[in-house]
Amino acid sequence: MPIDKPGVLSNLFVPEELWRSFTEGNQQAYSYIFVHYKDVLYSYGLTIVANEEMVCVCIQELFLDLWIKRHNLAQVKTIKYYLLVSFRRLLFYKMASNKKHLHAFRQATHNQECKYAQSSEPELIHEPCMDESPDKLALSIYSLPKRQKEVLYLRYYEKLSYEEIME
Repeated sequence: MPIDKPGVLSNLFVPEELWRSFTEGNQQAYSYIFVHYKDVLYSYGLTIVANEEMVCVCIQELFLDLWIKRHNLAQVKTIKYYLLVSFRRLLFYKMASNKKHLHAFRQATHNQECKYAQSSEPELIHEPCMDESPDKLALSIYSLPKRQKEVLYLRYYEKLSYEEIME
């Protein structure tokens, strides 16, 4: 893919310039955003819905919508934050519009929580809370409500600020 202007590639690492270049139609900037953030969106999507196909379809739809509407998009300072918020909104819209997925998600989440509560409750009562075992930490995190898991994911994996998470 040819570079549209000299020095464009070096500007792609400054988020504001990357976004501006993308909104002006630079395909390299668009490709860079997709390649750089698709895995972040995929991992985040799976924390919201346990359906890989839906997550992948939503990622593709998000980037298609971004490209189509690029000339009307506002300037952003944090691309990752913008994409995560937009992606989350799209996932919830898809889940709400498809009652089968929403019902399956709720049932799977409920079954997982019940299974965990039944199998681990005696173990958690008899053992100290501050065990250094990574498995116990993972189980403890898994037992959190969905929104709390999402907050931890956004804070520690995606390094979003508290203010960004609150929004």
